[in-house]
Amino acid sequence: MAPNPLLCPWGQLPKERAQFHIFGALAEFEKEIIRERTRAGLAAARAGGRLSGRPSLVTAEKLAAAQTMRAEKHTMAEISGALGVSRATPYRQLALVVLC
Repeated sequence: MAPNPLLCPWGQLPKERAQFHIFGALAEFEKEIIRERTRAGLAAARAGGRLSGRPSLVTAEKLAAAQTMRAEKHTMAEISGALGVSRATPYRQLALVVLC
């Protein structure tokens, strides 16, 4: 006699549990393959000289200008306006120069 599906919800029959676990294992395997290929691609890009992330808006010339303006006692708002960047950028960039 076949089990009644109304009395035995999904996952209660042995073949349904086995199928559920097999699909889960295949999904996990596929996810690991994608992760492995992504890491390999990023490593190959780094080895080829490519940098990831957003490019910096602050060039060496802009940083030198910011340092000069700061030495002349300009405010950070004036510096950021002259460089065309947000007000937080000079704080961050000038702090990196001091720390390095």
